[in-house]
Amino acid sequence: MSDKVFIIGIDGGTFNFIKPLLAEGKLPTFKKLMDNGVHAVLRSTAPAVTAAAWPTFMTGKNPGKHGLFHFLTFSDSSHGFSVVNAAKCRSKTVFRLASEAGKRVVSINVPVTYPPEELNGIVVSGMLSPKDKTFTYPKELTEELRDLNYEIDIWNGDFDSAEDCLGAVMGMSRRRSEISRKLLTANPWGLAMVVFVGADRLQHKIWDRKDLIRKYYIFLDSLIGELLTLVNDSTYVMIMSDHGFTSAKGSFLVNQWLADIGLLKKRRFPISKPLTRQDLLGRGKRGTLFKLRYFINNVIATLSKGRLLDYPQMSINFKKSRAFSRPSDVIFVNRKEWGFAGTIGAGKECESIRRSIAEKLRELTDPETGENIVEDALIKDDVYSGECFDEAPDIILLPKDDGYAFVDLRSYHSYVERDPRRRSCHSMNGIFFLSGPDTQSGIESDVVEMVDCTPTVLHLLDIPIPEDIDGRVLKELFAPSSATKMREPKQQGSSQISGRAFEGIPEDDEILLAEKLKGLGYF
Repeated sequence: MSDKVFIIGIDGGTFNFIKPLLAEGKLPTFKKLMDNGVHAVLRSTAPAVTAAAWPTFMTGKNPGKHGLFHFLTFSDSSHGFSVVNAAKCRSKTVFRLASEAGKRVVSINVPVTYPPEELNGIVVSGMLSPKDKTFTYPKELTEELRDLNYEIDIWNGDFDSAEDCLGAVMGMSRRRSEISRKLLTANPWGLAMVVFVGADRLQHKIWDRKDLIRKYYIFLDSLIGELLTLVNDSTYVMIMSDHGFTSAKGSFLVNQWLADIGLLKKRRFPISKPLTRQDLLGRGKRGTLFKLRYFINNVIATLSKGRLLDYPQMSINFKKSRAFSRPSDVIFVNRKEWGFAGTIGAGKECESIRRSIAEKLRELTDPETGENIVEDALIKDDVYSGECFDEAPDIILLPKDDGYAFVDLRSYHSYVERDPRRRSCHSMNGIFFLSGPDTQSGIESDVVEMVDCTPTVLHLLDIPIPEDIDGRVLKELFAPSSATKMREPKQQGSSQISGRAFEGIPEDDEILLAEKLKGLGYF
């Protein structure tokens, strides 16, 4: 049992960079953690995206229980989508559980924690926090952080060069480290977590500049080293990522493939929503401009059959489609029970088309190279369980290492594209380190599952583990005769939150977030 657990998240962290740099002796902080503790590949959620993976970590539950399957939540009544936030989560997080147990918590920049919870401690929400909103608890901290030039995130800004992009990301990370040290020093805590997103942003944007990404990991190692000066040998330190990263040979245009096999019909001259009189008179200016640009580009692309512009959007004729992908690594069967433009009956008909699509995807190959495109295509029944099961996508695509990025682009050509701007994609294989008083030393463990992290943290803090958590305590990581390994985990109650209403954010904020996510390649 420990009085403290300190977690450092590295969004998109991958051993593809860390292990070569360790071998070269350039990551002294990671080397110390590896020598004094346990490391392992951390298997991400299905799909391997931030908005599903971090809530899975925080709750110890599969998305079928906590309710966040991707960056978008689907409305079956209108076939519309909304960007998710923490209000969508149907389960208590590790921070809430620790707070209720009397522990002081500090949570800094963990994705999908907006709106911030009122906890026994401090919360600085992370990715998906809308612009100009209160993003902290207590709320007074928001203005203090703005005065210190704190950045929640850096998205797809237009940089003159890859070096400028690296400089911006390093500056954001440096400020996060400095402000985190200030908050952790000024506030007592038993559970603390800081997430750095720089590796993910660089790997999305400048994958071809491996030299610059290596430079960032070396810089990040030094920042982590500075943070760890705040803890002593009795504190457990966990370092983890939400997913990994890998090279991409090309892009798999999921909706184009569904159109090619006759399951999806495109809409001619599409527009996401009608331009209303109120729009044209000035209400929702950002939304209006977005819709106009979308419409004009699609007209050009359609009339020229992709010769002038192969516009990267897909507008779907739901009334004539049997299945569709949005976002791009999940597929929904268009069910009649939704009541709006549904085409597929429930039960056997839905199950049959679901199984058929998954089988075709497992056999699907690149038409040029003959290489398989996906690692696997999973049926929702084999992945999810819980009260949010009905909201889950029907099929989940798992990416291959050194494989293909999944994109819901429109195309007049092929379902596989070689886009020089898209050289990387998420990997299922992230990183995990655990170091502390009772851990084994210098051991590489078997693969760790995302859901196992929170029950392990609760066990270290001697906090009862909810009985409905999916994960388990990773007792094999601890020395054979240690008290932590010998002590039986406490189990008690449920952490599920029932009847919680999802509260969206204003349209302009949502469109801005969606555009930023698109810039990172998620849409």
